[in-house]
Amino acid sequence: MIISAQHKINIPVRKILIIQLGDIGDVVWAIPAFWAVKNAFPQAEVSVLTRRPNGDLLLDDSRIGKVFQVDRQSVFKGLQLLKSIRRKKFDLLFDLRADDRGAYISLLSGAKIRAALYYKGINWRNRMFTHLANPPEAKERIFGAAEQSLKIIRSFG
Repeated sequence: MIISAQHKINIPVRKILIIQLGDIGDVVWAIPAFWAVKNAFPQAEVSVLTRRPNGDLLLDDSRIGKVFQVDRQSVFKGLQLLKSIRRKKFDLLFDLRADDRGAYISLLSGAKIRAALYYKGINWRNRMFTHLANPPEAKERIFGAAEQSLKIIRSFG
């Protein structure tokens, strides 16, 4: 696990998965991060994983190639979803939240590079990622959800 303010990617990035498993408002606030990823990697296919039905909001966005949606009610559907994610062979993954579900999905995704924010005191979660963005300084901690998502993306250029 690499903790840094800036990360270099030394592999070709063709497929990217962004995980945002928050409520509908969190997905809305993350849209600028989705677009920033597409702008930073214009040749890559950008996919997003959300909770059902929040991903419906993104289905008509031409910058997003595939929208995966987690169904909380079915373990079987969850396993099918994980299998679909692994089949895509993502090169780069961003997890925009600090929850355990996204971290486990990240680890099991098979993505070559898995990135998230570093969270002090949640070492088990931090270890599930290959790259961690520096946590915000104390004076920076008063920023919105959109800015928090963008902080992870910006650490990769």
